[in-house]
Amino acid sequence: MARRDGATLRTIHVLIDADGDTVVDVVTAAMTDRTSFIVLDQITSATAMLFPAHRIAAEAHRRGIRILIDGAHAPGQLADPIGGLESDWWIGNFHKFPCAPRGTALLVLPPAGGRDGQDLWPLIDSWGYGRPFPERFDEQGTQDLCGPIAAPDAWHEIDRLWGWDAVRSYMTALADYAERHVAQSASEISREDCSSPVRLPSPAMRLVRLPLFGHGVRDDGTRRVVRRIPFTYPQRAGCRGLGHRVRRRTLPASDRACVCHGR
Repeated sequence: MARRDGATLRTIHVLIDADGDTVVDVVTAAMTDRTSFIVLDQITSATAMLFPAHRIAAEAHRRGIRILIDGAHAPGQLADPIGGLESDWWIGNFHKFPCAPRGTALLVLPPAGGRDGQDLWPLIDSWGYGRPFPERFDEQGTQDLCGPIAAPDAWHEIDRLWGWDAVRSYMTALADYAERHVAQSASEISREDCSSPVRLPSPAMRLVRLPLFGHGVRDDGTRRVVRRIPFTYPQRAGCRGLGHRVRRRTLPASDRACVCHGR
């Protein structure tokens, strides 16, 4: 998209052990008079960090820079991910913690952002062409509407059965439990500190170090930890290798990480 429109794409690297002030400083330092558009994670997927999106969006708004907040993991985890958010757009997925059908998402224009949506258009022209926002998004060819129809019921059913405040507290406790025990198991095998370096953890997702291959730890040590996770803990967990830049700059003691989801 950047090549098509003649734009220059820049990726800003944030250290995994950064605090809120550092994240704000790193991102705002990259803003220039040539910056026209920013995409910022509210909760990062691979590293489970809760970014200070409100503060960064406010600074972008002050400078006249359009900003989209990627809140894919925010619905359900955060009680109010949009309130007071001075972004132009916010997008959140409802097929994760709110348990709606896969692919269900919500596009919001936060009131504090000051946009009316009339410059937003669907990817294809269909039945709603010519209608104002948001009606022109309602009928896109033969798209499956099961997700948008089911999402409100899924949300309200969780609220009816347990209440979202109780669910969020439970998910946080579950993620804390998984982080503590996975880190303990990895530390026992590797004889090194495998606790999470993240200082801005999301409410229901955690990043934990796993033993490093080839640094005094045999491959089967890491494999034992990875194999034990899905059978020992009721959470959803994903194990992955991290890129060289992240590994070198932010995880010097590990090239593998486990993200635990408390749901």
